[in-house]
Amino acid sequence: VRGIIYEIMPYVPAKPYQKLGQLYLRAHCALPSLRTPLPCDSDSQKQIWVAAAAQKGAAVMTAMISLDTAQACGRCVGIGDRPNGDWPNPVETPPPYASDTLLAITNMPTWPEYVAKQGSQGRCIVMLRDPLARLVSTFLYAKAGRESWFREHGVDRQINTLIGKDAGGRDGETLEDVQPAVDYMLQRFGMAYVQETHDYLMFNIWQGCTAIRFEQLKDDFESTMQIWFNVWGINPDADVRKALLRAVAAHNPNIQTTDNHHATGA
Repeated sequence: VRGIIYEIMPYVPAKPYQKLGQLYLRAHCALPSLRTPLPCDSDSQKQIWVAAAAQKGAAVMTAMISLDTAQACGRCVGIGDRPNGDWPNPVETPPPYASDTLLAITNMPTWPEYVAKQGSQGRCIVMLRDPLARLVSTFLYAKAGRESWFREHGVDRQINTLIGKDAGGRDGETLEDVQPAVDYMLQRFGMAYVQETHDYLMFNIWQGCTAIRFEQLKDDFESTMQIWFNVWGINPDADVRKALLRAVAAHNPNIQTTDNHHATGA
């Protein structure tokens, strides 16, 4: 079921898609687990794990790593409510149910209140990515129409129309070729996207979240994941850590290709 939900993302509007994911995760919380969870919690008091990220800032990867880690540890995962599929991402509200791992992705500024209501201080990571790389990835993502909002509003068609082409087969190979399309993207939603994502990432830094950089994960996935596990206070037992690394290995950014519709190759 989870695999199907993951694959249909480009074809389903954001609001019903998020509701479908929330329904799946809520049901998963309510049903008994068919496997023995790893002994992940090293705290005497179980703290809520929080993962925050911005659109095209490795948000899907952050969510999938968090989900696989939490489920291996027998934790309930919560995701919020998104009012629509607009770009940039509208403000999301926290989940309407209790959870002990929260995906504060991609614009949930009230997550600290949600955590506090459950009597937890929270253990938070925020995923950062080079801003220019995020913007390039966003341009390619919009150009390919990989979310319904781009297609419904003709953003992908307009970007492709504006990219310079010639009879010799040149297609967006120079700065001059893509400049009009980039200018259009920035005016249509790109500058608002840059401002919103910057504000949300900085908000999480101010909340005391530990920054995990996408570039660190690319350079040394396993060592960076150990930092992530440490922030969440996960049991340092070697066997537990090895099992968790196996659980998240499929999300190593170095093995992703553009066959994965969430990856743009940027």
